[in-house]
Amino acid sequence: NAFLLAINNGINPMRWPGMTEAPSNQTGPATGYLYEMETFEEVKEAFAKQMVYFVNWHAINITSFEYIGRQILPLPVVSATMEGCMESGRDVMFGGAKYNSTGIAGVGIGNVADCLNIIDQLCFKTKRCTTRELYDALMANWEGYEELNRIIRNELQHFGNAIPEIDQWAKRASDVFSDAVKRCTGMRGRFSAGLYPVTCNVIFGEMSEASPDGRFRGEPLADGFQVEYTTATQGYYAHTSIWHSDVVPIAGFECMQDEYLYLPEGTTIMSDKKFAVYCYEIREEYMVLDEKSTTDL
Repeated sequence: NAFLLAINNGINPMRWPGMTEAPSNQTGPATGYLYEMETFEEVKEAFAKQMVYFVNWHAINITSFEYIGRQILPLPVVSATMEGCMESGRDVMFGGAKYNSTGIAGVGIGNVADCLNIIDQLCFKTKRCTTRELYDALMANWEGYEELNRIIRNELQHFGNAIPEIDQWAKRASDVFSDAVKRCTGMRGRFSAGLYPVTCNVIFGEMSEASPDGRFRGEPLADGFQVEYTTATQGYYAHTSIWHSDVVPIAGFECMQDEYLYLPEGTTIMSDKKFAVYCYEIREEYMVLDEKSTTDL
């Protein structure tokens, strides 16, 4: 929703069942409406402002919860199994463990990347429609704008097809998110960024208005930083989307490479069929080992 708020002046545009008027409650910074933005730079700046605002808001809520939680919900059994707690004499909720951090997961990075891409292509580079037309289409959930939706889905280039100038938006969006998260600190140390939705993309999608990537109101968001499965026709995603993977490597994603991805040295990723084969071999090896361990039991 950070992106949708960015192009709707900080107001969540989601229309819940029974609502007859557009929402008007200000929930984020006033960054203007899409149809007021004369350059693509303004769109990117608006998204960054909303993202930083809500990352900070989320971190404050997590820290408040942990402050209260450690007072009324200590975890003695968990603490007894965590390295450092017995040695320090502190509960895990008080930061007694040897390793402490708090994470925030970004959901829908793939959608944000494609939204940036589509607005850039459609409204500023090719000028096939105005920002006003696109904004009105989103507010109408594409009703009456079916042809525009068809053009976006079927004629424009999309994120995840090994097109560097488009795929760059995924890196930029994740950088905005991860940089904001890593600037936050809590009661147990610094915050870490992740891009794993654990099915939250489905429920968050149900609570999100239509988006510029062609998605309709209520449809699931992208799984992790995957792409919408119908938009990947070439490159890495086209080979691996059937795996429904939560961790899809894209060159340049520092927040993921530093903390979550363990790849063979020198591996090139986007549009590299060899990497898809490597992933398949690892998966097969894991299944063999898992079957062997089950048999041994």
